[in-house]
Amino acid sequence: MDYLACLIVVLHLLEMEERFVDATVRLISNMNLECIYPSTASITQMSWIKRNASSKETIAVFHPLHGVHIEDVYKDRVRFVNASSKDMSLNFIKTIEADMGLYVCSVTFPDGIWEKVIQVIQSDDFEVPVTPNHHMVTEPGENVTFKCPYNVGGLVQQVIWERIKADRMDTIVLFNLSFP
Repeated sequence: MDYLACLIVVLHLLEMEERFVDATVRLISNMNLECIYPSTASITQMSWIKRNASSKETIAVFHPLHGVHIEDVYKDRVRFVNASSKDMSLNFIKTIEADMGLYVCSVTFPDGIWEKVIQVIQSDDFEVPVTPNHHMVTEPGENVTFKCPYNVGGLVQQVIWERIKADRMDTIVLFNLSFP
């Protein structure tokens, strides 16, 4: 293999490893991959894709006029939870180890594409962090301010806010700090 081709392959693999993940989900026998489209724009088409290091595998497609199509390999194990105009969450029944990996929920609408990337990991690798020091109770619709004090110019390079549940972690905010 020539040098340029090898470099392209290595860069592609690094890109896959460094891909931003919106949510991390624990592999359990009955698993939901949540994908709720946050806009009111009409959906042209929606698809679920599994990404491997070198390929993409379509799992399911939803089209408002043509309905739902699930690939034969997944037909008995996967279904849309709701398939409403905004909720395109996918439910896996009787998962297997091969179901671990990166999944992309891709929603196409007239003005563009919205995507959510979900990483499914082995249950043993799923850690719930230490119990939080501060608790806050709010009502739906209320504004909330979270504080994360740090020293400007200190060692902090990245701040991540995550919503942690028993079977998933959702990234709410990812902020990279860079100083001259």
